[in-house]
Amino acid sequence: MSAVMTIEELRTGLPGKAYQRLIDYDRHHGKAALAQERQALSAIALCQWRPGNEAQVRAQEFLRHAPQSPLANRVRLVCEKSNL
Repeated sequence: MSAVMTIEELRTGLPGKAYQRLIDYDRHHGKAALAQERQALSAIALCQWRPGNEAQVRAQEFLRHAPQSPLANRVRLVCEKSNL
């Protein structure tokens, strides 16, 4: 998986593709390096792609486990907007 590709997919309006890439990577590699960053990106992608309860649960789970992450504010911002 290329983190650059995933971020580019988010930037270009393809959050579903980014989300699937992250889920597939986790399925095959589990708790590999940068797991926290992948969790944040998957929450952001899901909030953009399919806002709703599942996205909010994933965002809250990330924020509960990594409240001091540099990505926490981004997750909050994107997922709060999707919850309107």
